[in-house]
Amino acid sequence: MASLARNPRLLVALTLVVTAASACSGSRATVGSARRSTTTTSTSTTSTTVTPPHGIRITGVAAPAGFATPGSTWISIARPDGVTQLASVFRPPTGSGPFPVAVFLHGSSGLPRPALDWAPRLAAAGFVVVAGCYLGADPRVASQVFLPCPGVPDDLHASPDASTAGVSTLVDAAGALPGVRPGPRAEVAISLGANLALSTDDPRVGAIAADSGHRTVPGTTAAPVLLLGMTTDPNVPHPLVVAFEQAQAAAGRPVDAHYFRGTGHVTIFGPPAVADDATRRIVAFLREHEG
Repeated sequence: MASLARNPRLLVALTLVVTAASACSGSRATVGSARRSTTTTSTSTTSTTVTPPHGIRITGVAAPAGFATPGSTWISIARPDGVTQLASVFRPPTGSGPFPVAVFLHGSSGLPRPALDWAPRLAAAGFVVVAGCYLGADPRVASQVFLPCPGVPDDLHASPDASTAGVSTLVDAAGALPGVRPGPRAEVAISLGANLALSTDDPRVGAIAADSGHRTVPGTTAAPVLLLGMTTDPNVPHPLVVAFEQAQAAAGRPVDAHYFRGTGHVTIFGPPAVADDATRRIVAFLREHEG
């Protein structure tokens, strides 16, 4: 895919002031009963900016050192409160769009390099993917694996409101990008990101693929949900995921679930057979609800 500097249409589009209205879409998933199964098992720099809703400003930037990924472009998202978030944008390799858009939400340690390696798989299925940091990298983890996001608090120091604001900013930015189809966005979320996505009823979000997470506040999630996980997860107690699935079904909310037998955390980063199956299920789910 061409970089921003080599694609004049994207440069022109990024000079526009974007305003957007979004609404929650209806579901085509089975309502009132859960569907569950178990398996054994380079960028360039540009000063062009966009001002989307809520006063954020999007600017094309060079990839952070060590995090350049073929087929992606990088943006900085400046918020009115002075915080700036970084995100990598992946576009489908073919087609002229507009394309549905999915926001990737990382876990508590920050945005990992494996997420940037995985995102092109979703882009190849026809989605624009925005993988950005809503939290800074945990200082206890390897900096070469997790993206440093200066000025964004890490999970040790971020309040719940700060985490929610970071997620909301990525959703804002995703809807303002050129070549993105108007309307609801999807979220593909892992670990803490899955908890946040399922616990925040954002009317701009039309579908949530949650890998290794569950809702952490009372109630149920309005958007259609796909739940993925391992039956033995050292970080997320599996019974909590199952309990959330059952609550969704009992409330008549669209929910699909698939759990892989074995030990691990985050299926899309698991062994190849697990990761491939999980990715296939995510693509099918998003196509059903957003594609």
